[in-house]
Amino acid sequence: MNATSGLAPLERMVSQLMKPQPLYSNRNLSPAYSLRYSLAAFPAEGFSLPAACGDVITGLTGPWEADGLRLLESRAESGSVQATFSCRPDVAPAFLAARAKGRLQHALRSAGTPVRFARNFSVRTVGNLSLIHISEPTRRN
Repeated sequence: MNATSGLAPLERMVSQLMKPQPLYSNRNLSPAYSLRYSLAAFPAEGFSLPAACGDVITGLTGPWEADGLRLLESRAESGSVQATFSCRPDVAPAFLAARAKGRLQHALRSAGTPVRFARNFSVRTVGNLSLIHISEPTRRN
């Protein structure tokens, strides 16, 4: 075996280490989306939201972020809770409603103020959503 053949693996390793690495990758980017939804949920008959509901909502920002829901603003009164979310493209409006109401109901129960939500609620898109925004994901699928 000659000396040059033993250097080939070392040369490949050095050339891999010397390759320029991309500055941007999925690991160091957090993309922004302009998909916004408003949610209005109402307590069931015989229930009302506690005064501390705003604090409970603020505590849910982390779990909601993990679900792909970013809370932009919220307002809670005794008879309704309203929130605006920015969502990833893979989050369906039905998932948003179920996860937002479910996590809020669980957090209120854990805080010692159980509230059951009525089945009627409202989820609406907010902003300038055009037909191209709707057709592009459908075309890719």
